[in-house]
Amino acid sequence: CVIEVYIYTITVDELVVPCQHCSQQCMRESAVHMKKNKTTQQWKAETPIYRQIMDILIEAILRSDYHEGALLPSERQIAATYDVSTITGAKVLKELELAGIAIKRLGIGWEIKKGVRIRLLKTQRETFFKEEWPDLQRRLELMEIDLEDLMRAGSRKRGS
Repeated sequence: CVIEVYIYTITVDELVVPCQHCSQQCMRESAVHMKKNKTTQQWKAETPIYRQIMDILIEAILRSDYHEGALLPSERQIAATYDVSTITGAKVLKELELAGIAIKRLGIGWEIKKGVRIRLLKTQRETFFKEEWPDLQRRLELMEIDLEDLMRAGSRKRGS
């Protein structure tokens, strides 16, 4: 009886996939690449860090930086990008799953569910009009700013 054993050595350079961050062929979990994309974030003490990272990812989905069906950053990518632990990165993704935003695909990663952007837009708008608009409206009235003033200010900003 003959048993043949083959040992393959795979270098890190051979494990390349399209990167969501730079659109180049790179290893998604590359520490060098993740350090290049590291953000300097000022965390608010009153809100848990995992929740703030969730809000950043939700905002990216609303901006269409991440499309429905796209993969979210992995636990390790989140940890490296935001300088947090991988446990925090895992908590972010698990909470996105519990919120119905993402689904875990075994062997693939965390995918944004279909129809999420429209649902997020609806809930974000409802939250804005319920929680933020009344205070904003009071301030506008106090400063005697009307809709025409807002429209002019908006067009000046877009024009510059």
